[in-house]
Amino acid sequence: MGILLHRQAPMATTTQVSLSSKVIDITVRSRQKAALERLESIPTPPLALNEIIKLLNDADSSVLRLEELILSEPGIAAMVIKVVNSPVYYPVHPIETISRAIMFLGFDEIKKIAMKVGVLSPFKQKDIVQELSMIANHSIATAMITAMLSEQISQNNYGEDRSLAYLVGLVHDIGRMAIVTCFTDNWKKIRYKAKSENISLFAAEKSFLFNHTLIGNWLADRWQLPGNIKNAVANHHAPLNDSATTPLSAAVQLADYLSYKLGLDEHTAPDINEEAFVLYLGIPAGFLDYMKSQLGAIKKLSSDMAKTML
Repeated sequence: MGILLHRQAPMATTTQVSLSSKVIDITVRSRQKAALERLESIPTPPLALNEIIKLLNDADSSVLRLEELILSEPGIAAMVIKVVNSPVYYPVHPIETISRAIMFLGFDEIKKIAMKVGVLSPFKQKDIVQELSMIANHSIATAMITAMLSEQISQNNYGEDRSLAYLVGLVHDIGRMAIVTCFTDNWKKIRYKAKSENISLFAAEKSFLFNHTLIGNWLADRWQLPGNIKNAVANHHAPLNDSATTPLSAAVQLADYLSYKLGLDEHTAPDINEEAFVLYLGIPAGFLDYMKSQLGAIKKLSSDMAKTML
């Protein structure tokens, strides 16, 4: 009786390996193309948003110009009036015009509200409003903290404008909003992985084709946001020694970390070295402890604002 020998699988030839690599490459590119097609379904922000952003760098910007820009977009104008009359600000008498809103809250505060409305407006979907509200809450808190940090950074010759810092904090997670909007099933898997393994959302995203910084960078480019804002969106999880890291992106990363410490959701904060960030940014000793003492007030204000806007 003959002995049945197991045939050894032939070694793959160079041609077969090459073909296999091409198939994998085509598959990845096909998935990337499909993902981009989904992302392109996200509406662009109101045109007035880019004009409002330009006011941040315009020393001669006027209240009248801001009023004109807000009135040019009925959606922004209506939401600004809604927010000004909300429990967040408690006006004694109802405010019915943009000019009165500016007089009541001031130029800078109305500018911030208009930016929030413009940034969040592309992501309003009733079926995922709870998920978007959570991210909006986190983003608003991050914006407030980034603005507070920027005042300390500017004292150390980094010179980032408070309004610009606020805007960057506000838009830093637009990529995550896009994932929730366009890839809802993936988002659920990312959240489950983060929670079950007790890791940050950013760490959980590494198992998927795109992470939120890559998508955020793509959106920032599509929305024609200025380069310094786009850089911070793309690199707010980059190591401090990365060549792409800037004081602004580092400030957002520290603010993002502190925002997670607010406990706005159940996810783990990204792992960062607080002391290294304080040294890199030149923040005065004790200021981070002061910031932490303010987190309760920031949490309430950001929560109230997110509820009003979504």
